[in-house]
Amino acid sequence: MFVAHWVDNALAGAALEGGVRGVFINIFNRFQTGRYFETARCPEPGQGEEVRTLSPVEMQVLAGFYPAAAPLLDEGMPTYPPGRRCNTRGLTGLGRYALRRLMAKHMLIEADHLSERARESVLALAERRGYPLLSSHTGTGGSWTPAELRRLYSLGGIAAARLDTARGLARAIRRLERHRPAGDRLGVALGTDVGGFSSLPGPRTGAARDPLRYPFTSAGFRFVRQRTGGRVFDLNTDGVAHYGLLADLLADVRGQGGGRALRSLFRSADAYVRMWRRAAR
Repeated sequence: MFVAHWVDNALAGAALEGGVRGVFINIFNRFQTGRYFETARCPEPGQGEEVRTLSPVEMQVLAGFYPAAAPLLDEGMPTYPPGRRCNTRGLTGLGRYALRRLMAKHMLIEADHLSERARESVLALAERRGYPLLSSHTGTGGSWTPAELRRLYSLGGIAAARLDTARGLARAIRRLERHRPAGDRLGVALGTDVGGFSSLPGPRTGAARDPLRYPFTSAGFRFVRQRTGGRVFDLNTDGVAHYGLLADLLADVRGQGGGRALRSLFRSADAYVRMWRRAAR
């Protein structure tokens, strides 16, 4: 259960996003709530995003493509101070009530996309009850600090690395591993997050001179190039063109020296079940 996603709601504030995507999400927030995001300095170093806005000319261009934006032309977008900023909106009173009821119903609670202030409140509430939380695409919609990740793991929750090319994915998994409690058999999951603005990774740099070799063997199974109709896919030239090439990506992670990262990945199903069992208790 997401408490908030992209825009503010009656339960909590949403994390800001950077770049052009953040501009559009800010406009979504204006349509949904009647106001643009209000920002302030972030609670912790390294949090937040540089908030971009559209000039009057850019707003006119946007309205040309999306007539629904035309009513916003006269008011324009607000200006924001330079530097990283965070949403001022945190967890509301209704949000605290909703979290308590979700815990009473043994629901798995998604902590991503919450504003930094809201996430702190959710973590504190979960700690008082010893309740696990889930971060299904960690770092999307608000970066997690090392201290927050340690708190997530201490609660019995799990975090997920977002998809990347082989070496980037291995690095992302290892970064999450650093914050596990001593002696814990950590499982790191994968979060593709391609239902919205995100995309699957393209071919790896250097794949032409050091390619994934087909056929390859993984988990005791032999894989050849995936075929759909008359089209044959190759990770080295197509990247992760669709979910069917995730097996190819993981084989490439192993071939690029990421075997240790895969051990954490292949413990993720067990970690998820243990988290779910803890929520049920």
